[in-house]
Formats: sequence, structure tokens, C-alpha cells
Amino acid sequence: MKWFLATISVLFASSVLADAELRFDDGSEILISDGRVMFGDDDSSIIYPGSGTTMTVLEHENRRYMIIDEEFVDGVSEQMEAAMAEVQSQLAMLPPEQRERMQAMLKQRMPGARPEVAAREFRSSGRSEEVSGFTCTSGELFKDGEKELEICVSSPGKLGISKKDYKSLLAAFSAMSSLVGKFSPGAGELFDLEVVGGIPIRSNNFALDKESRLVWANFEKVDAKRLAVPDDYEQRDPTGM
Repeated sequence: MKWFLATISVLFASSVLADAELRFDDGSEILISDGRVMFGDDDSSIIYPGSGTTMTVLEHENRRYMIIDEEFVDGVSEQMEAAMAEVQSQLAMLPPEQRERMQAMLKQRMPGARPEVAAREFRSSGRSEEVSGFTCTSGELFKDGEKELEICVSSPGKLGISKKDYKSLLAAFSAMSSLVGKFSPGAGELFDLEVVGGIPIRSNNFALDKESRLVWANFEKVDAKRLAVPDDYEQRDPTGM
């Protein structure tokens, strides 16, 4: 699930028929129907209801789900900040050199350290490619001047995506960015499709050594049950994570 979240910006949405089912060669998929969005893989999926910032996370192997919303995220974030404050008070009693070493380790390991928001920039090469019959323009996404992703971006129009469904996808990514960004501002930016000015349908994540490309697209009506929690899944308390 971690790599999926780290490369979620390579996924895209639907067509003029208002529904879409999209599959990628890394096993991930996206479904869109009546404003609802689901993205995930065989291990887990995330359902966005179409508005707000509440997400439902499905764990397929354990057949359970949990609701993640801003109230929960804010609570966890406050706990992290309180824990960090306690740690800092303990570090203040250490010798200077030892304190500096420990602080450096904490910045790498604890989300509560809140790294600064990274500057991201998409640089288009201007070269056109074709991925599974769809035209896209290749380019690179840079983070603080360092190359992070190599992607091929297509516009919603070229993909035959309706404005309604593209709006739903943007809302889902915005909600994800809002929730994840509370833990790590830089991570939240990974979900901003507007940074690349379109919809990536092929990507190469250098940090994770992970490639993904669209291999199949269907724009027929999607069964609403596929974007809902299965009846036999049990709800899990997210505070028990």
C-alpha cells in the first residue's frame, strides 16, 4: 500500500459515459461511478464518496475496513506532536553532541517532525508517446530540483474523460492530499494532479524503482457495488492501527 500511495499521482479517471474502469500493469486500478472513486490493488483499496475528506480503507486479505476522516487524522497528529514535545524535553537533558545525533535520527523517522513542503515542478519534454492507444506527452517531475518521477501526461479531453468525472477524481486526490498532508506536508503534494497539468498514464518512480502504465480501460457502466464496502467486511477501529 505504501508504494501505491507514493505513486498514486499516476492514476486517472473516466469518460464521457460518466463511468470508468482503469487497470495498470502494476496491479492497481481505478473505478469511477456517479461521483464515487475507488483506487487500489489486490491488497487494499480506498473509496472516496464524492465529497468531503472522508475515506474508507479496505483491507482485502483481512476482509475489514476502517473510516479515515479529518477528526481522526487531527487526533493522531495532535498525539504525535505531544509525543514529539515530550521527546524534545528529554533530549534537552542530553550532552550537545548526543542531542544533535538523536535529533537528526528523529527527523528521518518521525512524521511529527513535519518536514518543510518540497517545491515540485513538472518539466515537459514536448515528446508525444502512445500508451494503450492513448496519446500522452512525456516529462519529468522534480522535487527540490532533483528528479523524482518520469511520467507521460495526457489531457482529460484526449482520454475522453468527462468534466464531471475528472472533477470527482480531482476531489478524491485533494481529499487524500489533505489527510496525508496533515502528517507530512510534502507527501500530500504527491496527490496533486494539477502539478503535472494533466493525467499521467505512465510513470517511473526512481526512488521506489517502480514503473506503471495503463494497460486496459473500460467506459461502460460500473456496478455501484464495486465501489462500496462488501457486506462480509468488518469495521476496524482506526485508532487500533
